[in-house]
Amino acid sequence: MRRRSLRFVHRVAVCLLLAGSAFADDRPRAPFDAMRWVGDTVEVRVDASGWVRLEAIGTLTTDTILNYCREQYGDRARKRFREDLVEVLTGLGAPPGETVSLRVRDIATNALRTLDEVAMTAERRQNLWQQAQQSEPKRADPRARTISRQAAREDLEQLDKRLTDQWSYLKRHPVDIRGNLETLARDLPEQVRVADLASDIVRLLAPAGDGHARVERWEGYLPVGYLPFLVAPFGERLVAFQPTRDAFVSETHPYLVALDGRPVADWLEAARPFIPAGSPQLVEQRATRLLRHVAFLRAQLGLPARDGVRVTLADQDGARQQVELALAEEKPLFGVWPRRANERIENFGYIRVARMDRSQPSAIRAALEGFDSTDGLIVDVRGNLGGERSALQTIWPLLVPAESPPAIVNLAQYRKAQRFRPTHLAKRALYVPDYRGWRPDDVLAMDAFLATWQPEWQPPVIEFSFWHFMILRGAPHPRESYTRPVVLLVDEVCFSATDIFVAALKTLPNVTVVGMPTGGGSGYARPGKLANSEIDVLLSSMVSYQPDGRLYDGNGVEPDVRVAPTAAYFIGGEDVQLNAALDLLRKHAQSAE
Repeated sequence: MRRRSLRFVHRVAVCLLLAGSAFADDRPRAPFDAMRWVGDTVEVRVDASGWVRLEAIGTLTTDTILNYCREQYGDRARKRFREDLVEVLTGLGAPPGETVSLRVRDIATNALRTLDEVAMTAERRQNLWQQAQQSEPKRADPRARTISRQAAREDLEQLDKRLTDQWSYLKRHPVDIRGNLETLARDLPEQVRVADLASDIVRLLAPAGDGHARVERWEGYLPVGYLPFLVAPFGERLVAFQPTRDAFVSETHPYLVALDGRPVADWLEAARPFIPAGSPQLVEQRATRLLRHVAFLRAQLGLPARDGVRVTLADQDGARQQVELALAEEKPLFGVWPRRANERIENFGYIRVARMDRSQPSAIRAALEGFDSTDGLIVDVRGNLGGERSALQTIWPLLVPAESPPAIVNLAQYRKAQRFRPTHLAKRALYVPDYRGWRPDDVLAMDAFLATWQPEWQPPVIEFSFWHFMILRGAPHPRESYTRPVVLLVDEVCFSATDIFVAALKTLPNVTVVGMPTGGGSGYARPGKLANSEIDVLLSSMVSYQPDGRLYDGNGVEPDVRVAPTAAYFIGGEDVQLNAALDLLRKHAQSAE
């Protein structure tokens, strides 16, 4: 890469320092003791001081933060700003440390001042949550709301029309989804609980294998009563650990084997009907996460409700231990994992990409510039659930020489529907062959590709658009690119745009993918709210393929080198996947000497 000015290098260093705190601590925390809204203005109180108007947190203005929340979370923007500020700031590329600076304006005098090193604490966030529960008008609990049988049938008729006209996965598997929907409508009681209807819809959609199909905020319909700890798959076992990620539930017995005396396999079996029938790793990972909803799964198993849970744990040799724990009233969150920052390890660069959002392009460019002189690079996307494709569009030309031929990294078709315009897939950087933005060599590449390419499943031609292509190429101007070895770290949580990212980079000769197979999913889900129940149902509108012809849904991306984590990884212990990546880079560096 070209050397940049000293000013640019300084700016890069600042970016890297910001990134360095990105994943040090993603627990829910806040810097305010109280918060209130005056129109669209945020007023806060810190310590014993009076109310002040919040103008900025660090370098981000309040307007910037609120606009991001509105774009990402819609009508939940204020709630996310108040209760999930760490996640919001991280999504904007400015993850907070233990303290932040606040720029505030005195309400009486209009004077502007800065509060430095204001502590971000879990206690403050809890106080804000409790204040909101007491002061905000209560919305109707979706768990208690009911509608008539006729209203529910009207909603199911509306859903049936969407399935028939718009859903790209309706005919993917030989499952009679619409027949099951008719049975559901026929057997409804006179009064229908909206929460039950939401769960019935989730169960109805699951067999189609659409990893994006869901009821939006479905878990909010489920009864309160959660495991007070987190669980993750670990080979043939499940590891149980504290939400703080600093310890197992039992130091000597880390593995979960039973709940309330029932083998954990029974609980997973109760969860699976609500999980899309995708890749084995996606089903396992999502079913395991659903274990947190003990109260809901007890009902599925026919077990009585109670306030506690009897947890059976095992050690490495299978010796068991039982503990009785109280159920949690708030669902424990997995958060961003691993919590690592961009850094130089030996003479190798490490870049952490935890989300696929608009903050990533500038962060990736800055990090690569800072790691220009390294002998190798690690790009860590573990735990990344997807989002936008801009990270891939940014990193590709930085790893590929300018003279490289165009590369087809994704093919897709969308379901023809009046709702979808011919440019429906443009937001996914996917275009038809007669797109005016293609270059002559792009067109030649598409023709040659289609001459031999075979899709795993060919959707009904009359119901789908023509093939759309995502094509990437090197930088527009000749320059030195990063051609030294790159290791991409992946796991089962990787999904959607992260699947695209991994499959594309895997085709490059200097990239080795290490870890576990990704979850698998690429569907461009579109929402649609049912009129009477107000249940918001998301359905995929496209089918999307890897360069080798396999669908993302149902497969995921296989790593070049499989490396499973150890149990200690989930609480910040030894990271054998990262160690394997470093070993690969060391071998490359030694062979190059």
